[in-house]
Amino acid sequence: MSVTPTPGPIATTVVSSTSTEDDTSSTATFPPFTESTNLGPLPTTSFPSNCLETLWDMNTAGMGIPYTYNTQGCAIKTCCPDENRYTEDWAWMTSYYSPGVCPEQYRSCPPPEGTAELATSQGESIAFCCPTNYVCPYSAAGFVCKSLLTTSTTVVMLDNVFNQESTSMRPETIDPGDKGVSQLAYPIQIRFRKGETPTATATSGTASSTPTNTDAGEPGPSKALSTGAIVGIALGAFATVIICLSLFLFYRYKTKKGKAALQPAPVVPMASPNPNNDMYGGHSFFQPNKQDLSQPSELPAEGANASPVAELPANHDR
Repeated sequence: MSVTPTPGPIATTVVSSTSTEDDTSSTATFPPFTESTNLGPLPTTSFPSNCLETLWDMNTAGMGIPYTYNTQGCAIKTCCPDENRYTEDWAWMTSYYSPGVCPEQYRSCPPPEGTAELATSQGESIAFCCPTNYVCPYSAAGFVCKSLLTTSTTVVMLDNVFNQESTSMRPETIDPGDKGVSQLAYPIQIRFRKGETPTATATSGTASSTPTNTDAGEPGPSKALSTGAIVGIALGAFATVIICLSLFLFYRYKTKKGKAALQPAPVVPMASPNPNNDMYGGHSFFQPNKQDLSQPSELPAEGANASPVAELPANHDR
């Protein structure tokens, strides 16, 4: 069974208000999934935070699964790309996005067992996207993602899955004896070829126009540095230059100071003594007689040059 391009195969978290973790007594009958519809590309997508926090009661059966659910995720049109959501039975099995990547806060799962009959093109792979805290699809859960609600919460009542008009609110109480209440989430089916990855690499932000490509030899988009990063790099480089320059000047100063300390003091020559240049103005008061003692000389004869001796007159008054 094919579907029109209007609905979109996006994850819808569903909670059974009466079933527990082990309640799988009600089983669905799966039709053959021999036809499928490509709804177009699904780029990297993020949803509002309440899409996986708030619970909604759609007052609508499970679109192929024989349960009535409280729902999250893409059951709500504002939680779906382009506000598409499931409106037909088994739409998550018979429609897909290609090329596509799993939305943020979702992970890639292999196709559930028993879906080998899903038709694919040559070289095309299939992945089912589930919220990151959900178990991957399996047949006992109706080929949908599954988790547990373990805390009491409030459920928003809607008129139906088509109009989605809020009518009231009611509490969803978890009995302390229960292991938890089962939550089921409709998976997003995507298809991709070799070199494309089914999981978005970013954790937040706006959608990109193409799926992530990991082919070798094809460079990814360059990321420009922010103004803050550029300023930080410039300040770091400037500080490094200042530190290096300061160390260099300090090293030169210490080197010069060490060399100056090792140089010997200058030797001042002492002047030779000058007898004519003494403290008395150049006058010498001691002049030894210069006499040639190399030739013998004879003393003068006694009396030769002696002065005559005169006798003092006698004192006649005595």
